[in-house]
Amino acid sequence: MKSPSNSLFAAVALAAVLAASFLLPIPVADEDSGRGFVLGIPLCVFKAVTGLPCPFCGLTRSFVCTAHLSLREALQYHPLGPALWALAAVALAYFAARAAGFLPWRGRSAAGTGEAARGVGTGRRIAGIAWIPAAAAVLAVWAMKLLLISRHYW
Repeated sequence: MKSPSNSLFAAVALAAVLAASFLLPIPVADEDSGRGFVLGIPLCVFKAVTGLPCPFCGLTRSFVCTAHLSLREALQYHPLGPALWALAAVALAYFAARAAGFLPWRGRSAAGTGEAARGVGTGRRIAGIAWIPAAAAVLAVWAMKLLLISRHYW
């Protein structure tokens, strides 16, 4: 995030996602009726084309179940759903606090002010590599789904 307005945008976007997860009804277990289509439009283009779930298939339903405290169902729809929902809630609190000015904003400082010694860039470096384990987890869950689907367990 480069400015407080970006923090506000992130907070609003996360609030919308979490609000939708509370407002949407808990999904019905029978997926044969209307299977993956809303108003005749496929929800997942990857699944419509290949017949296989994408790495994120089930995540919306998992978020909805998590918001309604149906954790067993949430884990069945997508094993990473409850953890990502909790991460979204924490990120919402963080970005809302940044946008409201409760957390200090650090802009770019002049070169040679000891930025590295104070650890200012550490958060950016961590965020820069945090996608690696996240992507590995998503790919591992996807591989597990594909394996279980091929054996008719999912």
